[in-house]
Amino acid sequence: MKTQLLAQLKRVNPAYVIMIGLAFLGTIIAFLNTPWGVLVESDSYFYISAAKNLVAGPGMGRLTLDGLLIPLTHYPPLYSLVIAGFSLLTHGNALLSARILACLLFGGNSRLFGILLARFTRAPWAGVAGTGLFLISAVTTSVVIAGLSEGLFFLFFLLALFCATEVRSGGNKGWFVWTCICAALACLARYVGLTVVAACLVGLVAINPSPWKARAKVAIIFCTASLLPISLWYLRDWLLTGSTTNRSLFYHWPGKLALNEAIFTASGWFLPGKITLETGELFLLFVALATGAAAGAWWFYRRSHQPAPGEEAAVKFTWVLAAFILTYCLSLLVSRTFMDASTRWDTRILSPLYLAGELFFFIILWYGTRASNHLWGKIVLGGIGLYLAWFNLPLSVSFLNSYARDGFGYTNKAMQTSQAIAVLKTLPNNEIIYSNNAAAIYFNAGKLADWIPEKYDSVKAQPRSDYAQNLQEMRMKLETPGSFLVIFKPYQNYIEYPPLSELTRGLSIVKDYLDATFYAAPPN
Repeated sequence: MKTQLLAQLKRVNPAYVIMIGLAFLGTIIAFLNTPWGVLVESDSYFYISAAKNLVAGPGMGRLTLDGLLIPLTHYPPLYSLVIAGFSLLTHGNALLSARILACLLFGGNSRLFGILLARFTRAPWAGVAGTGLFLISAVTTSVVIAGLSEGLFFLFFLLALFCATEVRSGGNKGWFVWTCICAALACLARYVGLTVVAACLVGLVAINPSPWKARAKVAIIFCTASLLPISLWYLRDWLLTGSTTNRSLFYHWPGKLALNEAIFTASGWFLPGKITLETGELFLLFVALATGAAAGAWWFYRRSHQPAPGEEAAVKFTWVLAAFILTYCLSLLVSRTFMDASTRWDTRILSPLYLAGELFFFIILWYGTRASNHLWGKIVLGGIGLYLAWFNLPLSVSFLNSYARDGFGYTNKAMQTSQAIAVLKTLPNNEIIYSNNAAAIYFNAGKLADWIPEKYDSVKAQPRSDYAQNLQEMRMKLETPGSFLVIFKPYQNYIEYPPLSELTRGLSIVKDYLDATFYAAPPN
């Protein structure tokens, strides 16, 4: 048995061992560089509070100042469920759970990205390069090492597309089952996971040589299985709140501004320095033309040559990737036009396109240049990889250094060492607190606080009709002795917030620290 084991180990390509080592190293580096915790922002507040309340007993949602549970509906449940599960191992420490999960996903997704490149280029060392590029990418580092659901979504959308590609006509029930599971989990990680279902349908149905009757059967079974869990979640939301996703339909055409945002964001992933709109447009046009030329060269070559082993799988995977990219872009346009005008097409929102686009580009270029047979093709791809490493490594190192030194988001070093937070920790749990940074109070002081009234609804791009009522309600509650309005400095002039003078009218300053000011109603 020992001899057989040694023989099997000798047959293992060292490239796969290196991929595992790089992924493990990435996980350790991420954990060591997040002593203040991972990035926690506004969405994290809802995810993590839902996880904490699920473990504590009230249920999956966040608590109001009055102790009422507002069910989690604006976001899908998977990330909160996983954090709640990890919290059972960390004695209820949801922030530590988020940190551990993010670091594991950082390493795990890098390994998966490398495996996919190795699988569809049939070049294990390309997989090593892919794993390394994922780990040093400023995009993946900033998005995955955070208390957000993107890391889970990356995992399941890549797995779903891969499994859909591995399903062959007339068989492979195991791969089909895994496609259903991963697509369903992608939907439960982010609502935009519906685009994963659509892309998988391309692999399972549209480019499947089976008869149409068989394909229709596959489509029905797949859609039923993959959409059933999120449909049950929608039903639960509707029964509890009368809304499936806490969103309402309205029309707001995003216009050229949104397109310019996408151009600046996508070109900024690859070009150094300040980028003009024209430079970004030319760069993205060049990438599209280069990809198209490589795809055309691959197509002409395949017409006159016998496909290499595994090449058909690569063709299918690129079709599935293209379907995902197109449907994801369409979903962003629909969402910003009809649901949420406040969504910016920044790195976080566009990051799935970064991963899918890189896989699509490298696989197309690999076969278009016949890199497996021609040295010049390997030189081209190697040069692109070296450029990406040169561009990303300083950004990622700087980012991780900042993480280790100061932290990011609501749990950064400044918040965890704040004078105002230290005072808030000493207050009784039943005190009424309003703030422009309620999430920071929740995560660092362990106190429930309510957000200050918003004057403008950025989601619907219109003034809030209930602003005056909410402002009056806040002032009435602040008349209770021991209640405070805590304004962290500097007070940002966000479009949603009223002027500070309007917000604090009738209130007096009772405590003033370097980082925050406490206001309260004057005593009667």
